[in-house]
Amino acid sequence: MDIRLLEWAEVRGAQEEDAKGKGGAMNTEKTEVLRLEIVPINFDEACDFVKKHHRHHTPPVGHKFSIAVALANDVRGVAISSRPTARHLDDGWTLEVTRLATDGAKNACSMLYAASWRAARAMGYRRMVTFILDTEPGTTLEAAGWKCIGKAGGAHGPVSLGRELISIHYKAS
Repeated sequence: MDIRLLEWAEVRGAQEEDAKGKGGAMNTEKTEVLRLEIVPINFDEACDFVKKHHRHHTPPVGHKFSIAVALANDVRGVAISSRPTARHLDDGWTLEVTRLATDGAKNACSMLYAASWRAARAMGYRRMVTFILDTEPGTTLEAAGWKCIGKAGGAHGPVSLGRELISIHYKAS
């Protein structure tokens, strides 16, 4: 088995020492590998997940599409894609990942960003963007092939809870 595959998977039934004490021999039962997979999700369910798991945003008002990542039919993350919030980006050819939330499942964020771009391209969109806080590293976006195109915000920048938050603008490549 390819080691990289395990980075995208959680393992159920991993080999453990036999509880019956067979001289420390390993249990040779077949191991079931559970992989994260992209699954459809409706807007209301995606919003419920965002309410529960997003660190600093409430759910958006609408969407073009939402997708989820699941492990054994258990939703572990969601991405909600909409028209861009910035008017100058709303050209009819661009979508924005307006919310992405996970429960911490490994690689779920990068899977969702990559799948969102594939879905947007399949729908005919030519560009996809998202914004992150300057306190977020952007590692998952870069892992999904997205490129940082600079800091975003107007003269005052977005404001939340009385603190200035500088957003970093990424686009899918």
